[in-house]
Amino acid sequence: IQMSKGWGYVATFGVFGVAFGYAASFGPLTWLLTSEMFSTSVRGRALGASTIVTYLSASLVSYTFLSGQKVLGPCVPFVIYSVITSASVLFAYLAIPDTGDRSPEEIEADIQDMWWWRQSWGICTKAQHQDPAGADAAVSTKYASMDELPEQSKQQVIV
Repeated sequence: IQMSKGWGYVATFGVFGVAFGYAASFGPLTWLLTSEMFSTSVRGRALGASTIVTYLSASLVSYTFLSGQKVLGPCVPFVIYSVITSASVLFAYLAIPDTGDRSPEEIEADIQDMWWWRQSWGICTKAQHQDPAGADAAVSTKYASMDELPEQSKQQVIV
């Protein structure tokens, strides 16, 4: 791909920006947040799911980058990826609570209070927890018991 010297600098800055930005934020942050936000009973599955999402996202970028440069020009893919990254930063600000020195239960309570999750998960605003005896420790604030939840919501809560 032939480009002017100015666009070459923009593209180079974009490459370094993506590498630095990922290494300083979302790369290690996914591992840290996943390990802090989930209890040990589901932590392995949560780490697996976040790893799959991370690798699929990286694969999508790798798959679309060169063809995007060929079709759209040398800088447009960087603009597209930076818009997506900016949306991710906004999501992190709106939907990820501070996890420092806090238990998963405290983090979950913060998540329940966050605007993003109240809007996104309107039916069930609290996940179900089982105490050692197997009784429901917490259910949705909208419903008094699990029996009142719609069947689809019960399946989401029990997972």
